[in-house]
Amino acid sequence: MPPPPVLLGPVSLGSPRISLVAVLDRSAARWNALDWEVLRESGVSAAVVDTLVETSFPLILRSELAWGDRQQAGKFWVDTQYGFSHYPQWSREESRPWGPYLEGPDAPHLVLAALSAGAPVVFMPCPLPQSLGEVAVDLRSLAGLLGRELTRIPKAAAPIDRVPSANESSFGGSDSYQVAFQGEPGAFSEMAVHTLFSKSSTTAIPLPAFLDVFSAVLAGEVDYGMVPIENSLAGPINENYDLLLQFPDLRIVAETQVRVEHNLIGLPGTKLGQIKRVFSHPQGLAQSRQFLESHPDWEAVPFYDTAGSVKHIAKVGDPSLAAIASGEAARVYRMEVLVPGVETNPRNFTRFFLIGRQMEIRGGVPNKASLVFGTADAPGALSRCLAVFAAHDVNMTKLESRPIHGRPWDYMFYVDVRLPAEHAAFDRTLQELGSVAQELRVLGVYRAEPV
Repeated sequence: MPPPPVLLGPVSLGSPRISLVAVLDRSAARWNALDWEVLRESGVSAAVVDTLVETSFPLILRSELAWGDRQQAGKFWVDTQYGFSHYPQWSREESRPWGPYLEGPDAPHLVLAALSAGAPVVFMPCPLPQSLGEVAVDLRSLAGLLGRELTRIPKAAAPIDRVPSANESSFGGSDSYQVAFQGEPGAFSEMAVHTLFSKSSTTAIPLPAFLDVFSAVLAGEVDYGMVPIENSLAGPINENYDLLLQFPDLRIVAETQVRVEHNLIGLPGTKLGQIKRVFSHPQGLAQSRQFLESHPDWEAVPFYDTAGSVKHIAKVGDPSLAAIASGEAARVYRMEVLVPGVETNPRNFTRFFLIGRQMEIRGGVPNKASLVFGTADAPGALSRCLAVFAAHDVNMTKLESRPIHGRPWDYMFYVDVRLPAEHAAFDRTLQELGSVAQELRVLGVYRAEPV
């Protein structure tokens, strides 16, 4: 059975990802901040220092390489020819080769060959920050052909001095934040932002697509991203489950919920008899199906965003067009709510994840965790994994399966759990689950509101 995934700070290294690790020597002690940024941008997945250069290691921890704390940096499975003293005893005992250490003029070609043969990690010497740039470009192209992905060192998050108290449930306060969301001003995702952050100290930044939100957070262009993960009526937002897997450098740092009240919105003075087409996000249309079915002469038109659909009809100025969105969107674009509360079920809520670049606990004491793992292709493999939660009295609140891109009929399983009062029970659960699951990763340990 393959060993568990490699973790290095916020970087997760494991199939279906491929990873190029830069092995640094004594010259790294002389690098400046720009050198570290060049290394990050070159496309390597992680950087390690030969044990003969013990004094250089703290320098890396202070660099722009977002390594996380010492405990995180220690969880690194290495080729057996490296015996770093800082990683835990259990990994020294169980470590095995993940891939070769390659050097010399033929190394770039051998790297491609090794990863084509299935090695998830290769190590190469990196005497200068830009040394591995061309190799990383070739690996990125190879990854696409193999249906895999080249992991990257994430950009370090800006330091945040404020530490909330244990009974604090808001991200408010005097600090200023930038939080990205998908959609237009007035979207439910923007409303979710302001359930955790005060409007006076937060800039909610609209972006066209969920992928843009994840990318902006990873690049350090914003502090956080707010993404919907599940609706109580329409079910999971599968794209965001997939993006959580595709962006291993990001973490879930909080959860919030928004009561979704959909409204039929049109130009001021519009009569229902004038309407011919109704625009909204597919989720908005699905959650208002009963109302739309009562008007069979209307054409339901999928749009990229609920608030964006209101912006669209305001721009077009055609009274035959309407939208389904929040009352806030009607206010933002000076439109009129023609029919309030058109959602099929008033018990309509959407869960949102706040994502960030560090595994930080924000907004109070954590009460929830999210995990993702794979299983062997064998009878009872999944049931053995799930039995671990029951054995340690850890309550699962969500189980979702998603196909692995590039590996037909293989699946990853997403699990949400309530954290037990004894946190050590959760630690024991992870340790045992790691022995029976494949590619186990903690997506976040966080505060979920409301409980």
